[in-house]
Amino acid sequence: MSIPQIETRRIRLGDLHPASYNPRTITEANRDGLKASMQRFGCVEDIVVNVQDGRNVIVGGHQRYEILLAENGPETTWPCKAVYLSGPDEKALNLALNNPHLQGRFSEALPEHIRQLQAELCDEMVVMDLRIRQLHEELEQVQVQEDFFDDEAVNRIIQTGQYGSITFVFTAEQLAYVKQAIADKGKPWLTDQISTLCEQEAACLDAAHR
Repeated sequence: MSIPQIETRRIRLGDLHPASYNPRTITEANRDGLKASMQRFGCVEDIVVNVQDGRNVIVGGHQRYEILLAENGPETTWPCKAVYLSGPDEKALNLALNNPHLQGRFSEALPEHIRQLQAELCDEMVVMDLRIRQLHEELEQVQVQEDFFDDEAVNRIIQTGQYGSITFVFTAEQLAYVKQAIADKGKPWLTDQISTLCEQEAACLDAAHR
């Protein structure tokens, strides 16, 4: 099946309608970062709009739309990707556009790429505004978790229900990771054998490892 071309249409921002069902939210810090990116580079991703029957419902790009509306005003016309979809297809596309399982992931080369970029930018404000440091820290945290809870460790839990004579106590976030990994292996009942710290103890454990 060939991939259809999508029409680009200029639509007045005031005539666009955010989808009431949109399941995405954004923190103020992340919104500020998105705004900084748009101010520096422009709105490089088009807003996707379902124009079927004149509905003009935003399918993708809600956060960009809110920033554009606040900065440029409702009378401004903006290039949008116009799609003609039924209600169910509209909702399906909304999820598809935001589904991390339909997107790539950063490779192990990213941390070094970020370090080089920081040196080349020579502007700490850009690094802060675009939340590059937060991305780096998040990736390092994910890598630590993946290294600690590797397939060998998960298989060991599945086969024996324990780590020999070693007892592991997990924070809530780590516990969720282990439970999901075990469930994915087809033996979710083994998660009952794992305990977690209370929030206060978890915070102390996290602080001790920083």
